Amino acid sequence: MTRRTTTLLVGAAFAGWSAWLALVVYVPPDPPWSKPLFLGLGLLALGATGTLVAWALSDWRRLPGGDAPKVLRAAFQGTGFAVAATLSLWLQAERLLSPVHLVVLFGSYWLINLLLWSGRTSR
Repeated sequence: MTRRTTTLLVGAAFAGWSAWLALVVYVPPDPPWSKPLFLGLGLLALGATGTLVAWALSDWRRLPGGDAPKVLRAAFQGTGFAVAATLSLWLQAERLLSPVHLVVLFGSYWLINLLLWSGRTSR
């Protein structure tokens, strides 16, 4: 990942978490726009942070074709987990979350993740 991409992701993660924290601390839950803004800022913060963590934990060897496949896998891991977590938060806010929903959401995330990682080249 280039220095510019890393800087943008760190900035997006910091901005997302800062705005999310400000929303939680200063805005009452009564306005109708607070729940969508809460979920959107959470998606931004979790997606950027998850991508950075997935990049940091990925293997550092160079893959054939440069860093593009590794960056795409890290971006999928971070964003995919953020989407599953945000959907879980939304279902919980609507009082619709059940253990079955959690198994389906995170099971599909891990299944797609497993298929993505099993398809990589091992050269």
